[in-house]
Amino acid sequence: MTRARAAIAVWLAGVAAASAAPPGAAPREARLAVLVGADQGEDDDLPLRYAELDAERMRDLFTELGDVASARAILVRGRHPGDVREAVREASGRAAELRDAGYRVTFLFYYSGHGDEDSLHLPGGRLALGELRQAIATVSAEVRLVILDACRGIARSKGVSRGDDFQISAVQRGPHGSVEVRASSDGEVAQESDELRGSVFTHFLLSGLRGDADADGDRRVTLAELYAYAYRRTLLRTQRGAVTQHATLDVALQGAGELVLATPGAAAATLHVPPGPQRYLIVATPSAGVIGEVTSAAGGFALPAGRYLVVSRDRGHTRIAEVDLSRGGSARVAAGDFHEVARDDLVARGGWLELRRSRWRVAATGELSATAPDGPALGVVAGYARLYGPWFWEVDAGGNLGTVDAQSWRGTARTLAASGLIGARWSGRWLELAAATGPELRHSWQRLHPTPAADPQMTARLDYTAIGARAALRLDVRLGGDSAISIELGGLAALRREAPVSEFAGDRLAAWWVMSSSLAYVRTF
Repeated sequence: MTRARAAIAVWLAGVAAASAAPPGAAPREARLAVLVGADQGEDDDLPLRYAELDAERMRDLFTELGDVASARAILVRGRHPGDVREAVREASGRAAELRDAGYRVTFLFYYSGHGDEDSLHLPGGRLALGELRQAIATVSAEVRLVILDACRGIARSKGVSRGDDFQISAVQRGPHGSVEVRASSDGEVAQESDELRGSVFTHFLLSGLRGDADADGDRRVTLAELYAYAYRRTLLRTQRGAVTQHATLDVALQGAGELVLATPGAAAATLHVPPGPQRYLIVATPSAGVIGEVTSAAGGFALPAGRYLVVSRDRGHTRIAEVDLSRGGSARVAAGDFHEVARDDLVARGGWLELRRSRWRVAATGELSATAPDGPALGVVAGYARLYGPWFWEVDAGGNLGTVDAQSWRGTARTLAASGLIGARWSGRWLELAAATGPELRHSWQRLHPTPAADPQMTARLDYTAIGARAALRLDVRLGGDSAISIELGGLAALRREAPVSEFAGDRLAAWWVMSSSLAYVRTF
């Protein structure tokens, strides 16, 4: 970092101590954001993989931790330059309305995609940086923060060179002016990473805003802290490659106070990692999305509620710890919580990442026949499933005890059944929905007695074998850790061959439909 940049960072961090705020109540704060991502550029630009995803991640972070209301975060993905102009105009109109209502407005603009020294490359054409800066300068906001993580189109590198500074006017209260942060310096390119599943620079912006840049542990991340962190971490990471990347900062701020960009203390969940120089990558499961990385985060690393893997790599060894923050709160990972895994186990399957891929379930079941005289039946089923990303196969076996109520015969039925299922599942924060279907084979033994009008000593036996197709719809509610409660609704459509004894007619085939439900305890390992 040059002396000028260091001086800027020191000034930003110390401006609150050097200036006294004027008397009177502070105005209400409001923030607006336009976030643009474009994987495709011009025809000669090689496609990026993560630019649009990076814009979405920045949107999610600013609405989660950056005091940007969801309705004031405008996301533009892979669109025409006119769509970007329209988004900035819309933000400008909203900013004017908020200013008129007495709010102090901060405007954030983020871009990830292709670019060159003079313009941003979008699928529908180029957007000149000079035009973009002029449009942003008209937004009626006390502070305008612009982040450009743009690509020159060389392989999957990213970068844009230094441009003209914004023009600003001085004010008397609070930080006021414009800031432009760039992913690289003149003549450099920025880089995407398959490991991080995103831009290297944006990855460190996200990690820093989640708390890793919080140098003083006050659960707030200021512009000075974020820039110093992102500059240092991006430089260290890209030194391993062919091109070194230096982030740049153009700042023109006046007034008193720090510019706070995120408040990790407001997060739904907080993760604490062991102290020391080790780097930990935080990966959401089962989505396999990289949330960020943490090296220190004295005040904790802010996360949305969910389940995570904490991944540590050192000298060819990969160690992981699993953390369940589905219901929010705070979790602390100790060194003893990590266990070594093969690196191949961390490869996402179908966009899902799970190290525990076997599942046992024990269920209490109830079923009712829709066509036969069989009455209600209660039973128990045990099953084993193997998980493959969003897909799974399962084998179940169990039995039940029910009643039979025909016109002149009543009795009991004992049934054994086995089935094999193939299904798909959709996982949320602490819920999982699954649908499955497959063949089922069952055999039943019925012991029947005539109604009171006949001889009470008379008995009959009716055995049958049925084969058909079973379908099931399940909702799993995670209890924490590896356990869940599962509710299932299902049905069986089958043909059954009846083998009667006593006064019943001869063998026959009959169509048969059964409706079922179950409540299960599920454990994944």
